[in-house]
Amino acid sequence: IKNSIATLAPYFNNINFVDHIPNKVIESLQIGIPIITTIKGTLKEIIDKKEIGIFIKDEQNLDITKVEKIISDKQYRDNLKINSKITYEELFDFDIAYEKLISKIIS
Repeated sequence: IKNSIATLAPYFNNINFVDHIPNKVIESLQIGIPIITTIKGTLKEIIDKKEIGIFIKDEQNLDITKVEKIISDKQYRDNLKINSKITYEELFDFDIAYEKLISKIIS
């Protein structure tokens, strides 16, 4: 994964993936690799909010121009990489997630 420009997460839009984040995505974010996906739901919301990758499919079409931009625009790609690492630390880092869980349990 570490030598990749981005991680492709082409899962089906079903309950197993729409409401959950695949492990491959979390591992990619940990090392700063942007995500390319067709999954709606939680992953798309994080991608849109945190700017960590691209969503490439609407109801009918794949938007290949977004993929081309990741490949050709180094500054855009570098921004996605930075955002990916930050997002991992904010949402998925074990120590931080554990602290949040303990805080909720105590309060």
